[in-house]
Amino acid sequence: MENYRTLAEIGRGTQGTVFTVRHTGDGAVYVLKRVHIVEAEARRSAFVEVETMMRLQHSAVVGYRDTFIDGEYLCTVMEHCEGGDLSSRISTCRERPFTEDQILQWLVQLALALHHVHERGVLHRDLKTQNVFITGQGHLKLGDFGISKLLAPHALLAATCAPAPPAPRARDPALAPPSHPASNALTRLPAPRQVSARRTTCRPSSSVASRTAPRLTCGRWGACCTS
Repeated sequence: MENYRTLAEIGRGTQGTVFTVRHTGDGAVYVLKRVHIVEAEARRSAFVEVETMMRLQHSAVVGYRDTFIDGEYLCTVMEHCEGGDLSSRISTCRERPFTEDQILQWLVQLALALHHVHERGVLHRDLKTQNVFITGQGHLKLGDFGISKLLAPHALLAATCAPAPPAPRARDPALAPPSHPASNALTRLPAPRQVSARRTTCRPSSSVASRTAPRLTCGRWGACCTS
């Protein structure tokens, strides 16, 4: 740590603690991720992340600078993105939506970053807005490869295990919501009658209708209709 001076803590999680630091030589500001590597699994994961970042050299991926061991901690120095992460930017801009052009630019930048990552045989496996960072110029950079996976040279697929969802429990009839009276009445209605497509002749159904309704002659057919 003699080459870097700590400025502020900007994040803390299960993978480690993140600080902004200033290089004592050139005065540039970087991000330093400090991971405790006493446990074997934490040590393996930390070195995989370092190896992954060393593989990646792209303008839309957070750049790697240096790695060193400080006691029981592995320290990884990387590029600093002054604009923070995309999740925070979205939260602060809910009243002012992003423009369509801005969204399209970011979409292209992320697509190029993922294309480069996959070409180098890396699966990120933790894509979310908290792991996408914004530079001072407003460009996106993909970062945080803490749980990424390095594929074998000729591997085409990778498997990820996830716990199975619990089986649905049987529905208790006693807990069912009460039925509405209207729905019960609908279930007691008779089935609708089927209407035949045959041609039928309409005739008055009573003598009263035939006496009161005017009699009309429809042209040469001589058919009688009642109105």
